[in-house]
Amino acid sequence: MWSKIKYWIALLFLLFSIGQGVGQCWLSHLTDIYKNTDNTTFRNFIDDVDTDGFGKFRNLYAVVGSNRIDKLLDPDVLRLFDRLDEGTKTRLSNNLNNEDLLRFSKDFVGASDDALRTLNNRSDLIDYWRVNRNAIRNRSYPDNAGHVSWETTSQNIELRGTLSQNKILVAVDEADSPTNSQVVVAGAYADELGGDVVIRYNNNNFDIDLLEPELKQYLDYLQMIKSDFDAGGNLYQRLYSNVTPEKIRNAGLVGKHAEVLATNEVIKQLKQAGRFNGIQDLNKIEVLTKSRRFGNMHRCPHCFQILNGVRMIGNQ
Repeated sequence: MWSKIKYWIALLFLLFSIGQGVGQCWLSHLTDIYKNTDNTTFRNFIDDVDTDGFGKFRNLYAVVGSNRIDKLLDPDVLRLFDRLDEGTKTRLSNNLNNEDLLRFSKDFVGASDDALRTLNNRSDLIDYWRVNRNAIRNRSYPDNAGHVSWETTSQNIELRGTLSQNKILVAVDEADSPTNSQVVVAGAYADELGGDVVIRYNNNNFDIDLLEPELKQYLDYLQMIKSDFDAGGNLYQRLYSNVTPEKIRNAGLVGKHAEVLATNEVIKQLKQAGRFNGIQDLNKIEVLTKSRRFGNMHRCPHCFQILNGVRMIGNQ
């Protein structure tokens, strides 16, 4: 009851202010927008006293000002700005145009408090979102992504695989089986280098700062998505494509899976040989994974992004 009374007092005060000739002060300007807009979604949000819509509207206006407010009449913008600290709101207003600000609000309005705290402390993630958001979303996770039995994988490679793929298969088969904590073994190889197949295992203690820059470029952004899911948010639905709750739940620690670590070592070898000139050369590397339980495992959503360009054998 008290919330309704406060709402009507505020609205009457605004209308009275207009009647008294306050003119285009910010209070009357916001009320004029509310009265004149044909955006029914926005009007309904303001009319819902339980949302304190007008308070959120006033909060947004204080950041973006009169020149932009008419273009940002969206409940998701109002809800998001109500949850951010002043510095982050100012950075969003300064760094994003109206179209991007609307899109950002749609993406992050359902984010957890944990993710928003990360944004408050890491303004570079806003810039990363602006530059890379579409590229990552457009790499849609494969439909019905699942594991392939090791027997099937081995037979397919032996019958139809290249010499290098058979070499990787032999190396993975001869490697020690992963322990319960390691879960997966991966073999990586670049045919133009020759030499031995690189074998690596999942390693939760690996320092991701040791990854080559080509594999580190997404890590903080992907970690934000994973941490947000663990905290109850839905960023994975907005920033990834076609990823199920089960896949993001089981994805594990970002950047510490066997296929990433094996690829990282081959990148270093290619660089030492003067044969790696940028991310486009990831396609020189082939990788095969084998799980303790699931055979040829499909990559998790994070590895799917990190290893974009690497040629995965038998399963994407």
